[in-house]
Amino acid sequence: MLDPSVPVNESQLVGRTHELAAVSRALERVAGGQAAFVELAGEPGIGKTRLLGELAADAEQRGCLVLGGRATEFERDAPYGLWADALDPYLERLDPVRLRRLEGTGLDALAVALPAFAAARGGPVPPAERYVVHRAIRGLLEQLAAARPLVLCLDDLHWADPASLEALGALARRPPEGAVLLAVAYREGQAPDALVAALGEAARVARSVRLAPAPLNRAEAAVLCGGDVSPELYELSGGNPFYLQQLARARPGGDVTTQLADVPDAVAAALAGELNALPVEARRVLEAAAVAGEPFEPDLVAEVAGLGEDSTLAALDALLERALIRSTPVPRRFVFRHPVIRHAVYAAAPGAWRLRAHARAAAALEQRGAGPVERAYHVEHAARRGDRAAVDLLAEAAERVFGQAPASAAQYLESALRLLPDDADETARRIELLRTRAYALFGAGRLDAADAVLAETLELVPRDAWEQRTLLICSQAATDAWSGRPLSAALRRLRASLAEEPEGRSLGGFGVRMSLAGLSLYDLRLDAVPDLATDGLAQIRGTGNPLREQAALAMIALAHAAAGRAHEARRPLSQAIALLADRDDREMTSHSQGFCDAGFALSLLGRYEEALEQLRRAVAIDRRTGHGYFLPVLLATQLQPLIQLGRLTEAIAVGEEALEAAWTSGSPALPLGAHGDLALARQLSGDTDGALRDAREGVRLASQARLWRARAGWTLGLVEAESEPGAGIATILDAAGGPELPEVLPAERPRVWAALADAELQRGGVAAAEQAAARLAAAPLGLAPAQALAARSRAAVLLALGRADEAAATAGRGAAGRSAPLEAARARAIEGVALAMTGDREAGVAALKDAAGAFDGFEARRLRDHAIRELRRLGVRTWKRGPTVPRHAEGLDALSPREREVAALVQAGRRNAEIARELFLSLKTVESHTRNIYAKLGVSSRVELATRLGEHDRVS
Repeated sequence: MLDPSVPVNESQLVGRTHELAAVSRALERVAGGQAAFVELAGEPGIGKTRLLGELAADAEQRGCLVLGGRATEFERDAPYGLWADALDPYLERLDPVRLRRLEGTGLDALAVALPAFAAARGGPVPPAERYVVHRAIRGLLEQLAAARPLVLCLDDLHWADPASLEALGALARRPPEGAVLLAVAYREGQAPDALVAALGEAARVARSVRLAPAPLNRAEAAVLCGGDVSPELYELSGGNPFYLQQLARARPGGDVTTQLADVPDAVAAALAGELNALPVEARRVLEAAAVAGEPFEPDLVAEVAGLGEDSTLAALDALLERALIRSTPVPRRFVFRHPVIRHAVYAAAPGAWRLRAHARAAAALEQRGAGPVERAYHVEHAARRGDRAAVDLLAEAAERVFGQAPASAAQYLESALRLLPDDADETARRIELLRTRAYALFGAGRLDAADAVLAETLELVPRDAWEQRTLLICSQAATDAWSGRPLSAALRRLRASLAEEPEGRSLGGFGVRMSLAGLSLYDLRLDAVPDLATDGLAQIRGTGNPLREQAALAMIALAHAAAGRAHEARRPLSQAIALLADRDDREMTSHSQGFCDAGFALSLLGRYEEALEQLRRAVAIDRRTGHGYFLPVLLATQLQPLIQLGRLTEAIAVGEEALEAAWTSGSPALPLGAHGDLALARQLSGDTDGALRDAREGVRLASQARLWRARAGWTLGLVEAESEPGAGIATILDAAGGPELPEVLPAERPRVWAALADAELQRGGVAAAEQAAARLAAAPLGLAPAQALAARSRAAVLLALGRADEAAATAGRGAAGRSAPLEAARARAIEGVALAMTGDREAGVAALKDAAGAFDGFEARRLRDHAIRELRRLGVRTWKRGPTVPRHAEGLDALSPREREVAALVQAGRRNAEIARELFLSLKTVESHTRNIYAKLGVSSRVELATRLGEHDRVS
């Protein structure tokens, strides 16, 4: 027997000493200027929201800026809704001048997520990549925390929209810099796996503390309820604070009107009793509020309930008095006392009434000028099968959010397909919606689901519609490639499609041949690629489609370059680049693959600056148009050129950006290239632990495609060989298929043979090193990078054999190369050691100093330190570790060419975002350059930097 007379103590937080102490420590960390993360996980009603409230109150007492938002059960589709709920009320109160000052965080990207910035910007909001939006949100939080610590509380994450969760996951992986505390709460076992993984990683590296409030014991329950609690009441509540309070306030005679998931029957009965005791109009207003969504406003609730404003306001007063709803800091906005209550009210409302209520809500929102996305939730629930207007609205809503929230787009399209009439006349529309939904699922990283929808679509397409079927089969092949599955099934489907090709030239014939060529390249079937791409070129040539011609020419060039056939690659590559040069950027939407293939071919040929030019143009186009699924690949392909040009800081920044972009994809294949080359850049910069971490992650993600699987393996071996040459050699040979490296692209074999020679020399295996160097020298590649590597490796072997004169001459030839400055500096270091061994100490010291200065400018700390050790062996004692080792590379001379460009634009008054746009760099890259410039010049602000540069200009 429940005792409804037991008073409920709702003002006191009971039994949470451990959690409050952890929260206090997190606040102290933030007060010290460090970012922190607190996550609360538990069952409904266990006290997560209450703990967030205590955290917020404590933070406000400490002088923090406290903001908060909450996801709601029935509004999961509006992109970035959680962030808008948390940040917009505060941003809307800022004066326009203060809001504009936040532009440095990326106004355009923030306008995608936050209505306040969209309003401040005015006009249409341009597209922005999801990871760019995430970085902009991070930057906004950092700016908001600049004046005083920021505490952001986000509740009920298990109901958040996918775009909001993606952004939160990005912040967990890469937290804001500065005094920002993110406190989040969600139901145990109901948060998405990706978010749980990101939070788990944050906890593993001590960035986050995870709290799981336990049920109250009998004594604590008694304190909460203001007196003794009967064994029956305690048992029914399970010690859950919300259940205890609900049972304590239960009214006798209530009937259970609905079953609530995860809520005991007794609690459901207590809720039913409380609801059944309401006056009729108050109950109707509460049901209308449950339909309207949280937070709700009286005028919309009145229209949904079908009541006048006065009656609605009177009912809201009654609901406030009974504490079923509560007000918010924003005027005229209300929320339910607890999400369980809203769920109970919604579930208990008559089904037919709910349908009409959703229809009234949709109509009311339309009258207010709300767009398709705002109305979609109500249309999904109110429309009947065959309602073509509803189908059109949901399809338009999907189109609006496709780039920023593909998972939400997929949900809208699923609802549209459910409502579409099952008529033969609608088959074409169904195919269109299914295909678009497959692409949305692909963009959301749900590759298996995308593959299933593509297969379903194929079942609807007639067998004689070869062009249409081929498009879907090519899409299936792309899904296979990005998912990391074996390529054999995709290759088999493509070949079968080609066997059914009708006579004549066609776009379908071009597409299937280009898909086959790309997958054959990934599968190291290099001999097949040029013929396939050439056949594809024949299919499209003369049809007035120069971009497809460019794609075929770029693939032909890439195939030859990858196979080491430099001469054969040059002509198609020149033609491909000329076609790109002749086109306006506005024509280049969705042409990333053509740019990427041309850039990769240029890189393999050692034409690094040209490669970067093509790749950066593609990145800029994709960012402007919002067609950026390929961005991780475009960014990752820049790493080798940047490394070879000695721009390691930039390479690391671009690599990290590539990973951020890839994290939103859900594809295990997309981050592979970035992890591998980022590992090599980190190793050269001296970050051995980071290099191993990235290389191992690349192996973990390695797909079934031979190229990427082998590449990940031998990259790990290259990194391992620095500290454990024997283990590194074994890893390389295992991944590469033996000393002849059959599993490595011929154009990349020189890098691997050179690394094998270095590792063998490190462990004293001179004969094995000589064999590796001989294989490298004998490779008929004719590529500038291979020639430089061959000279360096041969010189190192000759040095080990005691043939110093030959080593010096050979290394000197390698050092004379200008296309790959990093390799030239490495050869110069060997030349210095060799010259000293011949007895020419002065020339040897000069060569080593040149090499050390170059390495220092590149921030290749590992190579610089090696050169310094050699100098010390020669008795040079004036060298010290630091960012500006060589005397001749002090001050402005220590800046790299790119850093000088950035510094000049800072002097001209450009903001970082403007510099990024002007130089076609990411904001992250510009920020990295700026930090390095400050460190090298000993300044700490843009004003100091501009002053220093101005003084230099006057002296000059």
